[in-house]
Amino acid sequence: MKEGTMRSIILALLLLTCLAMVYMTAAILARALRERRNFSLPLLTTGIALYAGFYLLELTTPTLDTALVMIGFEYIGISAITVSLFLITRDFTGAPRIRWYAVVALAAVPVISTILMMTVRHHQLLYINPRRMPSFGLNVVAFDRGPWYLVNTVYIYTALCYGVLKFALSLNKRKAGMRRLATYMLVGFTVPFAGSALYVAGLTGGIDMAPVALGLSAIAFGLGSFRYQLFNIQPLARSAVFEQMRDATLVVDMEGTVLDYNAAAARLFPPLDDTIKAGDRSRTTRILDLVQEGMPDDGSLLNFEPEGQDDIHVEVRLSPITTSGGREVGQIVTFVDITERIHLEEQLNDSATRDPLTGLPNRRKYYELAATELDRARRHARPIGIAIMDMNDFKEINDTYGHAAGDEALRLAASLCTSALRSADVVARIGGDEFAFIFPECDEEGAEKAAEKVRSVVCAATFTHDGTVIKLCASLGAVGSVGPVHPDLEELVVEADRRMYAEKREIKKRKLREAVRQDGGNSIE
Repeated sequence: MKEGTMRSIILALLLLTCLAMVYMTAAILARALRERRNFSLPLLTTGIALYAGFYLLELTTPTLDTALVMIGFEYIGISAITVSLFLITRDFTGAPRIRWYAVVALAAVPVISTILMMTVRHHQLLYINPRRMPSFGLNVVAFDRGPWYLVNTVYIYTALCYGVLKFALSLNKRKAGMRRLATYMLVGFTVPFAGSALYVAGLTGGIDMAPVALGLSAIAFGLGSFRYQLFNIQPLARSAVFEQMRDATLVVDMEGTVLDYNAAAARLFPPLDDTIKAGDRSRTTRILDLVQEGMPDDGSLLNFEPEGQDDIHVEVRLSPITTSGGREVGQIVTFVDITERIHLEEQLNDSATRDPLTGLPNRRKYYELAATELDRARRHARPIGIAIMDMNDFKEINDTYGHAAGDEALRLAASLCTSALRSADVVARIGGDEFAFIFPECDEEGAEKAAEKVRSVVCAATFTHDGTVIKLCASLGAVGSVGPVHPDLEELVVEADRRMYAEKREIKKRKLREAVRQDGGNSIE
């Protein structure tokens, strides 16, 4: 390639780099000032703009003294670049805000190098025997390296190596969001590393292409910053305890893309690992779509059951991620496992509505179910039946054989009633030895038939307690209503209860007549 063409390409690259960095500095600095944080990236772009701009002047200036002055200003840019590389790495990894004295310590070597460059004519610590040398039609400054030049070079390479190591390690992490951001950062640190190494090795004809390489780095950092919210979401959301959190947590950007998630989230949503590793954004956002669609308007709490895990209940909390300037840049989605709480609530509700001895609904639950069925019968103009059952001679069983036998008698009666009825029917224990029934779709005749079935099953049953055979017996009263106009529930229950006691009195009379007959006495009406 002709010398004039190479000269034009080199100058054009430097000019474009300088202008691009000025533009990026304006854009990024405006946001940093608005948010009052993350000044490391505009510091880098400012340094690169100074480096590229004054290197352009160095190559085109006619005298050595003027070129050395330009190099002094280049070193100001290099100082800013070196410090910013350390700060950018800290920003990405979410390290605490650096103290002022740490910044002074980081800037010590670059500042000393800049001062030595400004006074280079008075010592040989940095440049020894500086001179002009033509290269591609440009005037480059050649020199022998002083002892401090080596110190400064080691310092710059330390900053680059620190970043390369940090982001190379991040690539091994299984989170796709972290890997994607780390790739941008790794490219940003590797490109100037390579460019600087070629220059130091003397393989570029004396032309330092580090400003252009650093410009490419800044573009990579800028993409990470604007496209993936590199310095806004990740450090804010990812703390030292992120992976150790019991609650599953996702970090998402404003478009709903999952940037990061912890180990608990991977366990709660097993497909999450594979879909994010494969870069399938549409599948990873299904979780967020589900949350957003079911989110109530008046709060940020939602209960749902994750796919494939019907016995797990989680509560979803959405928390916005905002910058110090108040701008929302994403969300933290937390899935709190409330399975134990739900089970406890179910148990408490069950204990409040279910009889612990028989497992049947209790009085409170019975009236609740009966009211619901009666309301349904009224709406659809359908019949309904109600029945009440009271165990006969239950007190005698308790007094003669003990309460354990009485409990056994109640459990057996409950089991017999349940097995004798349809699945739509309801039986409940509403008192000591008293049971109540609901017979949907049964008129007076249907209710009587259902009650007779229960009566025959219970009265035919016996059980053995401590070697003694004990016989069950019960009285039932049933009532049915055809509709469409039905009496009140209490009226139906009272009528069924009245009929049950009428049957109980009749049974007692029959037993008394039988006893008198056996004794040869007079019958009693």
